[in-house]
Amino acid sequence: ERAEVIWEKYYFHPNQAHNGYLETYLNGGVVGVILIFAFLFSATRRIKEELLSGEALAPMRFAFLIIGVFYNWTEAVFNRLSPMWLMLLLASLRYSREVPVEQWGESGDPVSEPTAEAAASEGVRERRAEATDGDGGLQPA
Repeated sequence: ERAEVIWEKYYFHPNQAHNGYLETYLNGGVVGVILIFAFLFSATRRIKEELLSGEALAPMRFAFLIIGVFYNWTEAVFNRLSPMWLMLLLASLRYSREVPVEQWGESGDPVSEPTAEAAASEGVRERRAEATDGDGGLQPA
């Protein structure tokens, strides 16, 4: 309804605010703005930690985040399927770290940490092997 009122006043028909923060406020209210700022704050904090620790992708992610934050002052791309919104979402994701080569199995796949059940069954197998002779019989005490 508010768009129709504005369209009656002006010869052009605006359909967005051309500001991502204002557009979020108009569509989502204060809650929407709080959620966007929480998202941006969280992403900024994580990327800052990665920059300080020297991670390889952190400078690129930081650049994408800064571009997305400032681009939204002139265009409304939050919550729209656009390349800029996708870039901002990808910049905010946390990527998994590489598995050290020592933890790779013979097949080339990363070896996961053994579960408690696997470790317990391995311990039972070792105790059985120690208690038996080579033929499967019990060793004399």
